[in-house]
This record gives sequence, structure tokens and C-alpha cells, in this order.
Amino acid sequence: MANRNSKLVALACAAASVSVLSGCESGSSGSTVKIHYSQIGACNGYASDTGATGKKANHAFIVFKIESLDGSQSGEAFNFEAGRLYVDLAPNKETWGSSLGAGLYFASTDARFTKPLGVPVIEDMKLPGRESATIDRLVFVDVPTADANGAAEASKISYKLSYDAVTKDTGRIPDPKIEFVKTNESQSTWPATEDCLQLETGMKK
Repeated sequence: MANRNSKLVALACAAASVSVLSGCESGSSGSTVKIHYSQIGACNGYASDTGATGKKANHAFIVFKIESLDGSQSGEAFNFEAGRLYVDLAPNKETWGSSLGAGLYFASTDARFTKPLGVPVIEDMKLPGRESATIDRLVFVDVPTADANGAAEASKISYKLSYDAVTKDTGRIPDPKIEFVKTNESQSTWPATEDCLQLETGMKK
């Protein structure tokens, strides 16, 4: 998912003729699943028991907590796949390719990110219609930065998550519509964390 061609995703969204509220959205107005999440912070990398992990100049890991899925307003089941979550660094599609790192950056669900932090990896799930589920799991999104110290820059930016709902087989966006609720929307800065292992996640280890 992380290497998916962002322009192809954009074309698929356009072909589906949907309105864009937060990435590709889907379904009718009466069938909506809400993904509640918060931005935890940004860090540059860490050393694990297998060696150095992920640290490189002009990049940062943005860490999000996926808090819950609310399908109480949807009569349709929702197949949640965490690897379809992404950050769009160029929501104005006309600027793609003309600015630093423009495009889509997908979330990693690799347990190597979460295991050193002592928290479980996020898992895919099928949410039945009219039901909700508590998730409370972390995802990491590797994004480029202008500053060589990526966390120093990224900790001052409020990032938004979107969801790639385009189906692989038909290229169409099925029900339900996906809506994001960022629970710490008003927050604009976070501690710049060099070592991801020092990140305050607020989760039990």
C-alpha cells in the first residue's frame, strides 16, 4: 500500500465521481462509518533489538491512534483495513509533483513499529452494520519533511488521515461512506521526539 502510485489513486477517486470530504469517500448520505482518531506526535526513528529502524534525514514518522469505529449510522458492513489509511500532503490534486513530497503516504501496520513501544499492532476487521468497535491501536505514517530533523518540523503540523476506499477489483467505491473525526483537532503542536521509544502514547504497555 505504501508504494501505491498516488496519481492512480487520485484518478480512481475522480472516476468514481464522489465528493471529497476527507480523501476518497463513499456511499449514500444515510450510510456512514465514522473513524475516530487522534494525532499522537512525530518522531525520527529508534533502535530495536534488530538494529536501527527507520531513521533518516528529511523524514518523520507521524503517529496516530485509531480510537474507534462508529458504524451506528450505517446499515452496511465495513471492512476496515488499516493499511488503507493515508496522509495526503497535497490535497489540491493540481499541485501534485510540484511541491515537496506531494502525494499519498500510507500507514504502516508493521508490528516492528509497535512491538518496541510495547503496544499491540492494529488489526484489520469487519464491522457489522449498526455496530461500533473500540480500536485503540497505533499506526505510523512515514512522511517527507523540508527540515533534515523531520520530527522538529512534523511536530508543528496537524496532519489529517484519509482512507483509500477504492476496491481493487472494480475501481468503485462501495457503501458505506467514510467520515473522519479527529478528536484532538484543536491541537496544533506536539513534542518533537527524536527517539520513537520515548513517544508518549498514553497507552498501557
